[in-house]
Amino acid sequence: MQHKFLDPTPEPPLGRLRRAAPTPGDQIFCEWNIKTEPNLYMLITFHNLSAAYTVDCHGAYIEVERENNGYDARWCGNRVSQSGSRPHIIFAKTEVRITVYDDGDSNKDIPTGFEADIEVIDLFDARDYTAFMRSNSYPHIRRLLLG
Repeated sequence: MQHKFLDPTPEPPLGRLRRAAPTPGDQIFCEWNIKTEPNLYMLITFHNLSAAYTVDCHGAYIEVERENNGYDARWCGNRVSQSGSRPHIIFAKTEVRITVYDDGDSNKDIPTGFEADIEVIDLFDARDYTAFMRSNSYPHIRRLLLG
């Protein structure tokens, strides 16, 4: 037991492992962890998603994970918002992680990135709830929740 205490090697983590960042170089690996206070919700609307397209989004992607339980969406390709196009919307309670990855391959013709609007909503507040129900995002959220 004493030897274990003196050993500076950390214990391996238990439970879910996080993805490791890529090796240093021209690669891009950025993570944003966005949290709200308990009992509040987030509405994230993505605009102008841009990452080089591959069938499996291998070389570049934008990924969204809700509630720390595996990714919900991974996008690649050029998805610039156009009038009348359906936005990419994530509705989550408490926590969201957004990851941007690009392997640094110089043969790509578009940069990797996005723009997003983030709204925090208290569904128990009458004004927030009414504004949410009247928003342009509500029909898209309803479609996501009902299938």
